[in-house]
Amino acid sequence: MFDKRHQEEEPPLYFWRDRTGHEVDFVMDLGMKLVPVEAKFSETVTRDQFRNLFYYMGVAGPRADRGLLIYAGEKAFEREGIAVRLWFYL
Repeated sequence: MFDKRHQEEEPPLYFWRDRTGHEVDFVMDLGMKLVPVEAKFSETVTRDQFRNLFYYMGVAGPRADRGLLIYAGEKAFEREGIAVRLWFYL
């Protein structure tokens, strides 16, 4: 799903928040790509949980054309460039 260039190395992780309060839990720096990540304790996914990921992707531009939402549910899926994954598979 993401660039494998780092192979055995862990990509740098950052927290991001802007002046207006938009934030994402982590940003993975994969060199040419930035991947915003939100981690939710919820077992369900709501539209609101994607808001800051979409915002970050819009601000960061083409370097952040994908995002990741991690949650406590039972189903992995994709939604508009956001991979939704189960926490226990990571």
